[in-house]
Amino acid sequence: MKSGIRYFWLLPVGVILMMIVIGCSHDPVIATVGKLKIYESNLKPEVIRRVRGEENAAFMPLANRLELLDGIVVKKLKLQDAFERKIDQRPELVRERQDLLLSNAQRLLYDKEVRDKVIKESEVKDFWKHMDEEVRASHILIKMPKDANKIEQDVLKKRIDSIYTSVTKSGADFTAIAQRTTDDITTRDGDIGYFRWGRMVDEFQSAVWSLKKDEISKPFKTSYGWHIAKLTDRRKIERRSYDESRDMVYQQLMQIHRNDLMKKAQEFLEKLYQRYNLLVKRENIAMIAAKLPPSNLTATDPFALLSETEKDLPLVSFKPGKNNFGSFSEKPYYKQGKATVRSLIERFATSGRPAPVSDSAALREFAQQMVGEWILGDYVIEKNLTKDKKIVEETDKSMENDVIARVEAEQVTDRVAHPTDAELQTYLTQNMSRFVSMPAVDLIEVLFSDEASANKYAATAHKRGKISEAEAAKLTKRVTGGPKKGFLAKVSPSMFGNIGAYASRAKVGEVVGPIKEGPNFSVFQVKTRYPQEPLTLETGRDQITSAYKQERSSQLMKEWVTSLRTKYKTTIIEERVKAMFGGVKQPDSTKTKGSPIKPPLGGR
Repeated sequence: MKSGIRYFWLLPVGVILMMIVIGCSHDPVIATVGKLKIYESNLKPEVIRRVRGEENAAFMPLANRLELLDGIVVKKLKLQDAFERKIDQRPELVRERQDLLLSNAQRLLYDKEVRDKVIKESEVKDFWKHMDEEVRASHILIKMPKDANKIEQDVLKKRIDSIYTSVTKSGADFTAIAQRTTDDITTRDGDIGYFRWGRMVDEFQSAVWSLKKDEISKPFKTSYGWHIAKLTDRRKIERRSYDESRDMVYQQLMQIHRNDLMKKAQEFLEKLYQRYNLLVKRENIAMIAAKLPPSNLTATDPFALLSETEKDLPLVSFKPGKNNFGSFSEKPYYKQGKATVRSLIERFATSGRPAPVSDSAALREFAQQMVGEWILGDYVIEKNLTKDKKIVEETDKSMENDVIARVEAEQVTDRVAHPTDAELQTYLTQNMSRFVSMPAVDLIEVLFSDEASANKYAATAHKRGKISEAEAAKLTKRVTGGPKKGFLAKVSPSMFGNIGAYASRAKVGEVVGPIKEGPNFSVFQVKTRYPQEPLTLETGRDQITSAYKQERSSQLMKEWVTSLRTKYKTTIIEERVKAMFGGVKQPDSTKTKGSPIKPPLGGR
């Protein structure tokens, strides 16, 4: 059964690549936090991120590495506390973990059934072997139309052979000949510059890599046409170990082989559809599609014309498994073995946008996508891929942030979410000098759209020392800003661009301007000045509440982390931290190997 499905399992380049986790076979423990361990791989990315590149990582002093390590320690302390409170065992987090485990298991299934059958390990190793150098080359391209007939192909072949004869003559100037003959408009002089293995199509890079410096290749063909290449330079570059590079190489090869991967994924899915007796209900789809609004109309509810009975008709049916794992297994449609209009409505409701369904093809695609995801979920459970050790470890690592967020909310955020008036008043009393009103002024203003008019009016206003309210209301171009036209009430220094700043420094009665505000020009007179006054809960509740929450949260967090440091013993292995990135020597610390960690950053 052929279909036009386009969902995540058929889009490996993009979705699958983002899910790949770079790993390393040698990953020593550098610290322990209670029963939890911190590995070198936990700290390395933090160091690289801080110094903006691995090449700079070796120069980070030990003290700075320990600071970053302490940030990881604090996370582990919180995680240990969450585990003790059994937050990770709550039903909603258990379900969330199951869904993530299913997603990761489906990626493992993809690797086994699709990726590894298209991209062999030998190809990955060969790619890696070429990663220790980059080359610079020039070329001449003679384009070959895809629909070229035999006569046209012969003509182009004779042309490239003639060019080859010219460039291989003694004393021939490859660049000059390329400028006269190449069809590559992006490199008129033929120079491609430096590039690494994997950047060019296979035929081109294989030909270039086989050359010696200044050697010229014989004509060779790619999908673009005929080429003649000249290797102009070759230089060594740094290359990571095979284990460190392996996943990154897979990413690049998956880009190169994306069409083959799509085809292989489709073939595998078709077999799964047969295994689970997937059946498209074409008559139901056609009947329902006839009641959908035309594609050129945007409907809030494209299924509004359907009866309740029609909404429950199967669009795609299948034979469901008998598992109770993951949130999809709770859906009644899954248990009934069918995707219906009602199940699509429910799915699109969670996205917060109207269902983009306007014809039978779209209806079938979305229904089959939903069933396809259920089938994949069933299959990875049946094959025990959700129990794979690496997948379980990866899932649990990903879940740590969610578990930490929950315990942080309970210990800190939720405790300051709704402060009482009594708490806010006490805080305000203790910090009265910090909460005062902004200085403000009332202005009579005339806003002009051109500078000449503004200058002319300003000269008159300055001379007489006054701007009348009636005149301002008549002349100003500003349509908003105060209770009446030409009047700006309680303008603070940060309001209306530069106007507020100039007004805050002017005396009462002083005429100021013209002042440029965007494309306009303002001339104004200060009428009233309001001094700064202490805020009360009534006049400054939002500002006071925000400051209270921030300070109280910081205090609670510090107290909590301090108590966790006392509760759970934390030990670092400083020599391993020091030896990271090639063992570059760092300044000695006062700590000794294996000593309990002392927080360099305090509570977090």
